[in-house]
Amino acid sequence: MSRAIPRRCGRWALGLCLAAALALPAPGGAEDPSARVEKAAKALTLSRQAMRRPAKDFRLTLADGAGFHLADQRGKVVVLNFWATWCPPCVEEMPTLERLWRAHREKGLTLLAISLDAKGANLSRFVRAHKLGLPVAADPDSAVAHAFSVRSLPTTIVLDTQGRTMAVALGPRDWAGAAAHELVAGLLAERR
Repeated sequence: MSRAIPRRCGRWALGLCLAAALALPAPGGAEDPSARVEKAAKALTLSRQAMRRPAKDFRLTLADGAGFHLADQRGKVVVLNFWATWCPPCVEEMPTLERLWRAHREKGLTLLAISLDAKGANLSRFVRAHKLGLPVAADPDSAVAHAFSVRSLPTTIVLDTQGRTMAVALGPRDWAGAAAHELVAGLLAERR
């Protein structure tokens, strides 16, 4: 003999099932943006900043003559890559930065390659020869590099959407790899 479950018990059980389903991650493994950022930063072996501090503001002139003001980038993820044309690891890393920038520039990523080359002619030739589309600026007196305590090349500094330093990469990385894309996607999702 089977017993019928009273209606209110059925609704109560349905409510529990719905609450449990809402507590689960979304299909496709979506997780908290901060957890995504943390996982990606570990995979890229980035030095994480214990406290995200506001980055020092600066202005530079881009290779195409346009101006760049860091304060104008609020609300975007900003990647600052300090490099030079005479630095082999920097040159090897540049195509991966270009791919990362192309993949996320429309979504809210600003990437600026800051060259420490003393001669602007070398930089212009390099940009043309490598067909770089990403923004490139010269810092020939290293004022911006000093403001960010850059001591070796390449050094990449990642700023969150609030303009705070969240991680630093000393040495080259594969910025076209899955971890770099996850890092940017997670940081962009944090702003929501």
